Amino acid sequence: MTSLLRTGTFVLIAAVASLADAAPVIWTGPTIDFVKAPHVGVALPEDRDVVTPGVILTRDETQGFYNAASELSYQSTSPAGTLWALGTTSQDIATLSFGTFTSLINPGGPISGIGSFDFSTGSLDFVVHLTNEDVYLDLRLTGWGQGRDAGGGFAYTRSTAAVPEPSTLAMLVGAMGVCVSARRIGTRPATDKVT
Repeated sequence: MTSLLRTGTFVLIAAVASLADAAPVIWTGPTIDFVKAPHVGVALPEDRDVVTPGVILTRDETQGFYNAASELSYQSTSPAGTLWALGTTSQDIATLSFGTFTSLINPGGPISGIGSFDFSTGSLDFVVHLTNEDVYLDLRLTGWGQGRDAGGGFAYTRSTAAVPEPSTLAMLVGAMGVCVSARRIGTRPATDKVT
């Protein structure tokens, strides 16, 4: 019985350790489209994209994105908890140059002013690093309202977390069940009889 408990505990510890030591997570799940209409506030849930509980992307009437989970408005380092690079996750992430969103879009940056980009003829591909979660996702910016008259509207398509494989989830739940069952059996008083 003790051997079964030790084996179950080892399997559970190994599973958790492998998750902790895993490479950064790249979201390859289904994509979602997000659109914030121009000239609307940011108070309503539909005007903010909840990427994770700690990263909620939106923007005001002008300027760039900010993280509504931790920032009240845009700052030069916004959105907090993120770093951005031009490209896609199909590239080697280690070769991408990450910085703030502002450093990419401002004049002198790789895009040299997002307002000069013609979204009617194309889009901009970014890899977004969620730094607190160590997650990377693809974000294709398909629209950006420039200037006060444009009202802060924007549109993008982004990747989401992949749905876990049933076999991986079943193994983890099974290992947890073995540990719990072995513990219950191993803690019965010696006078109990199993019938």
